Amino acid sequence: MAVTIDGPNLKIILPSIGEYDAQADFYSEWKEWVKLGDNAKFPPAFDTAGGDPVGGGQSVAPYFFLRTDLGWKIRAPEADGTVEIDGNLFPRVPGQEVFEPPVGAFTVLITSQVSTRAVLVETGTSGLTPEEGAALAALEARVDELWRMRGLDAAAPVTVTPAGENAGSIALVFGGDGEAVTTVTRT
Repeated sequence: MAVTIDGPNLKIILPSIGEYDAQADFYSEWKEWVKLGDNAKFPPAFDTAGGDPVGGGQSVAPYFFLRTDLGWKIRAPEADGTVEIDGNLFPRVPGQEVFEPPVGAFTVLITSQVSTRAVLVETGTSGLTPEEGAALAALEARVDELWRMRGLDAAAPVTVTPAGENAGSIALVFGGDGEAVTTVTRT
């Protein structure tokens, strides 16, 4: 849906209720708008992060930060209903509002679907003690190993032979008589 960008008032105005994509409907529309006339004279509406390739055909999830620190807001549409935002849209200053209510007596519910990929949890600010952070890191390492050993990591296929399993640096050796008792040992 094409949004309206009001540079003098630092507003991105939603035309109707419905679904919007943070990248396509907000960020990309704003980039195209900046190219028109003298719209580049207005403060930037967005900062971005992510999109960088990390190998294996994957990239860091894109994040779009509305420049709330410069006064930009997204105005809800003049209609009753729900607006669904898909994508990583955040205020430039944490805690500041991204959205403002519509003009008129309308009730708009705004929901947001964000990606959990590449979200950093800092142990120093997350409320976890250093010990809890270390325990969480150890648990994440174990889950990663289970993921790889079950063959769920496409970049590290599991090789299974009568003698054992191997997934990258993780090797399991099968022992016992192979009929009544099988012993699995990590090497």
